[in-house]
Amino acid sequence: MARRDQAGTGLLSTVFGLGIVMATLAVAVDVSLGLWSRSRIESIAYDAARSVATAPSGTDVPAARQQAIERACKLIGPDCGGVHLTFESVPLSPAVVLRVVAPDSAFVPGVDRRIRIQREVR
Repeated sequence: MARRDQAGTGLLSTVFGLGIVMATLAVAVDVSLGLWSRSRIESIAYDAARSVATAPSGTDVPAARQQAIERACKLIGPDCGGVHLTFESVPLSPAVVLRVVAPDSAFVPGVDRRIRIQREVR
């Protein structure tokens, strides 16, 4: 039989333990969603750059770039307002360079990178 001065000690440790488990679970979910979002944005941006790089010769490049950015924003969805996709010109190079900037999440750093794809001239 438990002593009177130990009444409620099991409840207190259970509440603290459950709180720690819930906080750890919340951090794990946030990190997972942040990594998924980052990977998704980078993949969509890579596809946009690739679509411009593989466009047939004679294609209107500024129009192809605009279409690629519009398609990428459509795929990203409502988060596209915080994501910036910018094609950069590289002098004397047939490469296509797309700069992607996306905001940070709580525990995952944002995206700030350049995707460079060599354009094959035929």
